[in-house]
Amino acid sequence: MVEGACTTNDNLVDLRNRAADLLDIIIDRKEALLEKQLYVNIIARFDDLLQEIIKYAEDYTTRNWVVRVLTSTNDGTHYEELQQHLRELTVEAHFAITVDVHSMTVEVRDMLQALEASQARYMDHGARLRELIASNGGMTQVLASPDKLDMVLEQMGPTEKLTIAFMQQAVSSLQASQDEGVHLLIEQPSMRVFWRKLFRHKWRIPWDRFWSVFPGQLRLADVPANEVQQIEEFLRRAEQKLAFQASVEKNDPGYVSVDEITTSFPGDAPLVHSVKQLTAGNAVALGSDSSTGASGASTTVQLVQPPRCNLPELDELYCGRESAAAALANDLAGGLPEVVCITADPGYGKSSFAVDVGRRLWLAGAASGGTILVDMRKVHSKREVDAAFCAALSIDQDPTDSTARIVARVKALAYSSTAPAAVVMVIDNAEDPLNSAGSSHLLAVLAKVQDAVPIARLLVTSRSPFPEEVAGGGSSTGEQLEQQRPKVRHHQLGALQPAAAEQDVRIASDAAAAANSDSLVAVMLSALPKRQLTALAQMALFPTIFSASGAEAAMACDAPKAKALLMVHLQHGFVRFDSREAVYSLHPRVQQGLASIPVKVDLQATREAVALHCVDNLGLWAKLYSTGEASAHALHKGRQHQADIVQLLQLLGDQDAKPSLRVVQALALVAKPAALGRYLYPLGIMGLPAMVKAWENASRLLKEMGDEVLYSSSISMLAWSLRTANYYGSASEHGSSEELFREALEIRTRVLGPDHVDTLVSLSALGSSLQMQGRSAEAEPIFRDVLEKRRKITDADVTEAMANLAWTLQSLNR
Repeated sequence: MVEGACTTNDNLVDLRNRAADLLDIIIDRKEALLEKQLYVNIIARFDDLLQEIIKYAEDYTTRNWVVRVLTSTNDGTHYEELQQHLRELTVEAHFAITVDVHSMTVEVRDMLQALEASQARYMDHGARLRELIASNGGMTQVLASPDKLDMVLEQMGPTEKLTIAFMQQAVSSLQASQDEGVHLLIEQPSMRVFWRKLFRHKWRIPWDRFWSVFPGQLRLADVPANEVQQIEEFLRRAEQKLAFQASVEKNDPGYVSVDEITTSFPGDAPLVHSVKQLTAGNAVALGSDSSTGASGASTTVQLVQPPRCNLPELDELYCGRESAAAALANDLAGGLPEVVCITADPGYGKSSFAVDVGRRLWLAGAASGGTILVDMRKVHSKREVDAAFCAALSIDQDPTDSTARIVARVKALAYSSTAPAAVVMVIDNAEDPLNSAGSSHLLAVLAKVQDAVPIARLLVTSRSPFPEEVAGGGSSTGEQLEQQRPKVRHHQLGALQPAAAEQDVRIASDAAAAANSDSLVAVMLSALPKRQLTALAQMALFPTIFSASGAEAAMACDAPKAKALLMVHLQHGFVRFDSREAVYSLHPRVQQGLASIPVKVDLQATREAVALHCVDNLGLWAKLYSTGEASAHALHKGRQHQADIVQLLQLLGDQDAKPSLRVVQALALVAKPAALGRYLYPLGIMGLPAMVKAWENASRLLKEMGDEVLYSSSISMLAWSLRTANYYGSASEHGSSEELFREALEIRTRVLGPDHVDTLVSLSALGSSLQMQGRSAEAEPIFRDVLEKRRKITDADVTEAMANLAWTLQSLNR
């Protein structure tokens, strides 16, 4: 890898040599040292450090390197940290050897001195280039000017291996990263350039259009001809293309989207390798432990990925429960009518077991209507239960009760084809709603699905069984709660047998859970190096799931370092990865263990970083939602991360803590185009008390600052929140929203001008407020004024303005 690096070879060579020298100290004394428990620990930590060094080096062997060199200023810091960790580990090994093997003291001391003397200073190959680009007007101007670009390219030859072809790849990557569009969501640089050049702002395209240009037109993305030829040869066979398409396609049959390309092609993986991985099939037997079964007779079902399957791939470390999963899958395939509630203590593998059962049913053709994963983590209220189901089923949430929509969607999946098709739903982590206010509503939804779609197979995972009695607050149909309870069969997972547990020993937290020992998890966490423990504590600030970019924000480090730490925690089983959604989550036992041990790190900055990351996501998703074509994806992301959004609002609405000014300003900027309110409404968030409190605090802080533009945005969002919360309220309750809309309109008219697009948004909002109070005669001239002014704006969308005017005229019977 070091020899294949496109730049910074000297820095990588020095890291490699330092690591090799440290390894020599340990290997030379293998027989004596591996008997010592301390050395087992050192070797394990050395392996973790190697993973981080590999991640640090990987980007320099792909076209990502030029972005790193020209835009990153953290590489030198990261390099020095890696050197420091190697030095500290070497010193630890030295002291251990001094204590335990006296005869080696002099030799080891001399080696340590040699190591210290051999360390080179970090060479920043990008500093001169960054200075050159800045002196020529910045990246945008350099990319727009062939002469300036040629001058910069002449400086981009830190090694003889840097060819003109590779320069072209690098320039394409830079241009793609500078240009706005949905392609920016694609992390793999070659695929990002490919999508930008061929599909531009399209969110999804038909597969036949994709296959008409892929892989042949990868050359337009400056992918080397030999790589394109390898991919063409690999996809020449029809079954390989079908396997590739089946692996990538996760949502709409017949289409491939930006989101599917993003999750299918990791940013740090070579393109050819990713294509081969996506076409790699496997086989699973419904009623056996492996593809050949216990008896040796093959009962396999060849993998054909579903058009409607959102279950993640099984964790590669999952083992020990295959026989039980196969038996339960057989029972369900035979028509088991009850809801199956899989119960066990935290860390016993309930989720993996349920996914295993669901995938067996799908791969055996016993769930051809689809398999749906509904994640109930941090779900407590009726509204949140609805949001979780709607996110999984890709339907809009009803502000009052989504039960009918949920049932209709499941029925459509089961009966949309010529023959009925069984649907499998895995309702994961249901203990949160079952033990809170959302219990009765969840049970009512399950009962109604069970009654309306008898061929649906419902798998529920929970730490506790279904409650015998539930509180009120379920569906408002007037039925008795007992009639709304589904028929349930409980399936208790026990501890793994010793032989199976030994196979699973790499998952430290699961092994601790199997022994039912919270203290053991705490001990394991306490034994972690400080930077690894700190990283876990930082990631624990995400309520449920988080992306790689989220981890990067929480750890306040660059992508290679964040990915390296994630990889280490994945190997230890402290972190889980959902390959389908490309998101991570902490193991439940780890989350509990972190609360019981002291972590000596100030997490205030991390809370702000996590909040800012959530704000950035909200801005992106609101923008995607407004495009129309990507609105379903945006809503899915919002529902998936609803706990993050609510946590952000609670942070801003906390009366006892002054909200972060940076977060408030960032959120007000996102709200400025008014797309945020339209996006949050179908998520069921606009009228939440937390939303109102957050914007009250934000408005007060921005007013104190004297930033009138951002203040007008914040009071507009506060007015919309109040209007949504009081949708069925009295005229006086709507009056408070009207006052805020008028204040925002006055500020924007004075500061931005009467014809500015933001001023027109405030004017339209005032008209809507008047209309909702029954004052249609006052609203009509306002809506006419908005429509007339928007028609004068180039490329402005007048659909909403026309709809508002029609709404008013209808009220006036005109």
